[in-house]
Formats: sequence, structure tokens, C-alpha cells
Amino acid sequence: MLSWQMLIFAPILIWTIIEQVFLKDLNKEKVIRDLVGGLSAIAAMVIFTLPFGIDKVFSQYINTLGSYPYCTINAYNFWALMGENWQPQTNMFFGLRASTWGMLAIFVSVALSGYIFYKLREDKSRYFLSMAVIIANMFMFSVRMHERYLFPIIVLLLAAFLVKPTKELFFTYVAFSVVHFLNVGHVLWAYIEEDGNTGPNGGLVGVTSLLSLLVFAYLFVAIFSKSTLEDLQERKGRVKRGMPNYIQKNQEQKEKKKWTDYVLHIRSTKKMPRFSKWDWTVLIGIIVVYSAFAFYDLGDMGAPETEWVATKENKTITLDLGENRDIGMIYTFLGVKENRIFTLEVSQNGQNYENKGMVRATSVFCWDRFKTWEAETEKEGGDWYNWNSDYRYIRLTAADNLDNETSMLKELVVTDKDGNVIEPVNKNEYLTLFDEAAGRCAGNGMESAGQRNRRYD
Repeated sequence: MLSWQMLIFAPILIWTIIEQVFLKDLNKEKVIRDLVGGLSAIAAMVIFTLPFGIDKVFSQYINTLGSYPYCTINAYNFWALMGENWQPQTNMFFGLRASTWGMLAIFVSVALSGYIFYKLREDKSRYFLSMAVIIANMFMFSVRMHERYLFPIIVLLLAAFLVKPTKELFFTYVAFSVVHFLNVGHVLWAYIEEDGNTGPNGGLVGVTSLLSLLVFAYLFVAIFSKSTLEDLQERKGRVKRGMPNYIQKNQEQKEKKKWTDYVLHIRSTKKMPRFSKWDWTVLIGIIVVYSAFAFYDLGDMGAPETEWVATKENKTITLDLGENRDIGMIYTFLGVKENRIFTLEVSQNGQNYENKGMVRATSVFCWDRFKTWEAETEKEGGDWYNWNSDYRYIRLTAADNLDNETSMLKELVVTDKDGNVIEPVNKNEYLTLFDEAAGRCAGNGMESAGQRNRRYD
């Protein structure tokens, strides 16, 4: 299934259907042919969802639509310029909620797309430019935008330039590439250099947001610009109308060679032969073989949902394994945030604890190892603890800088060195940590369970 963000391109599909089906040689055969093609595409989507469950797939779509209820999520746009990065979309702006303004921006995007598509009906670049306007307008003014949502406009503007080579479109393509690089680069820099900061701020956010809005405004200048070929044709027509015949013929001869220099060098490739039965057999064979590897052990449709959250009064997890055991590794399942850091201590009698240092889990949406970690050197331990002694008690203590994101765990699993799951005898004291892993991991080992959840997203 495609991401729901692909619905952003639905208007261009509608405009094209109206143009190709209803405005050009409308007839019964064409309508039936296109209707069958459209219904077949929808049927194919439904068929591919059957192994996962149609109800689960569509509920996933609906639930995703309600995620990240913020004005902007690191998209340096109008809302970022107003200082609303990672701020609730319920914030008021000129008497309306930001979410309402965002919805209005969607309607305006569709209207602008339709206007440009039919305004440039003799221009093949309209397919790319009408889509580019939708993406640009929604990115700049709608809510819940991520920085990555501007990526498609770069490809669309490049394609539009190839079809309609104007300097304005080229400058717009370059400008959007630059501001998008600044946006994505700054978000990545903040995450790496500011200790996992996912909500950057500062002057560069405002400057990049302002530049993005200026480039967006220039986009409309570029859309209605004339290509070199169109400009020469128009000027040539004006010269002909006001020029004596003998001068006109001489001028045409002088411009003949020059004129060919401006003819587009983008030409269609030679017509290829139709697919034979052998071609179809090879193609389908490749798809089947690839699918066998791609869909095998792809991931579960479910994942742990309950969670344990540390507080100032209770930031320690103490597990009793019943007897001294050869502890191989501790696994956890993280939510949408990474970098869970805890202090790990072990004991044989529950009184005297041996500090094993810091442990850290980093990967989201999968079973991840709590590996040893040195904060100063950022050196990470191996896949197994390799301790010389057996221990009965495990104590995990959350870091001092407690917050609901970095001190939250959804599930815990302890294994021995052979990968067998060890269930603590006091697991009922931490029900949210041991209520969703047993059925998934028992008999399979953490390696198998980890891989099934590796791509859960």
C-alpha cells in the first residue's frame, strides 16, 4: 500500500481524467475502457491488502491521519516563521485554529492546481507544474508538515524544466533545492550535534522559512514564463509583420541556422517492440521471486502498546529471575522515540549490586538490545554481555534528566546466552513491561521475534 500522503496527487489524476475522457472525443468506448482501468487499479490495491487484513490496513490509514497534531514538524514554512514548530495545531491564529487554516490551504492548493492545469492547457509542463503547486502550497501553509514533504517538488520542477526550458523554472528548481537542503540539513545537524534534538530552533529556522516563502512566490512567475523557443516564435512573428518582403526573406535566411540552435534536443526514444510472451514470463518471474524474499517475515501487524514511564519517585526497575542465571542480553521494544539510556546493575543476593555501567537502546519500532554504552567515548558494547558470573537480580535505573520520552519503555525481555527467554518471577510488579512480549517471543527466541517486528512502521 502507498502512504496516505500520495493522496496529495489525486487532483492531477482528476484533472487528467476530465481532460482525456470528457473533453477530448467523448465516446462510450473510451469511458468504459478508462472506467475498467480505474476499477482494476482499485481492485488490485484491495487484493494486495488482503494478506494484512483490509480492516487493519484502513484503520492504519485513519489512525495515521491523526498523528503528529502540530502546526509543523520541522518543515520550515509559514508556521515555522511564526514560531510554531512542534506547537499544537489547536493554537489560534487570526481568530481560527491553525488546523482550520491548514484545511483551507488544502482547498486553495487544489483550486490553484486546477487553474494552472487548464490555464496552460497547450503546455505539456502543466502536468508537473500543477502537482508542484499542490505540494508547495500545502508544504508552506498546511499543518502537520514534515521537512521531507518538499522532496517531490524538486523532481517535478526538473521535469517541468526539461519540457519547458525557461531560466525562471531553472532558477526555481535550484532555489527549492537550496532551501530544502538547508531545511533537511539543519534538522539533521540539530539531531546529531544537539544530543538528539528533534525540534531545532534559532535564526536559521526563520531565515530558511522566509526564503522558502519567497521561492514559493517566485514559483508562480516561473509557471507562466515563456520558453526560449516560444519567445523566439513570438519575436519572429512581430518582425515579420513589420518588415518588407525582401528584408524578411533575407532575415529568415540569416536566422535559419540560428533558429535550429533553439530547437529542443529532448526527443522521444525510438519506438520499442511490444512485450512478447517471453518478456511477460521473465517479468512476472522476477516479481514472484523478489516478492518471496521481500514479503517473507516482513513484520507483524501488531506491536506493544502499553508502557512503563519513570517518575522522580519511581525510576527503577528491579527484576528477580528466581535464581542465579547466565544473563545474555536484555531486550526492549521502543516506541516512536529512540535513545533509551539506563544504568544497569546486577546482584546475586539482592543486597549487593554490581554496577555494569550505562546501557542504551536506539532503534525504534523493533526489539532492540540494551547494549552497554560509554557516554564519554560513545563506545557501544557487543551483542551479548559476556559476564563471567551468573546473577539473580537486575536493576535498571532511568537517567536523572527524566521526561516522558527518554525514560519510557514499552516492553522488556531477558534472555540467557543461548537466546532463551527468562521470565522474572516478579513480572506482575511491572505488568506493562511483561504483558505483550510472552506470546510473541515464547518458543521463537528474541532473534526471530525481533526480525518480525523489524519493519513495523
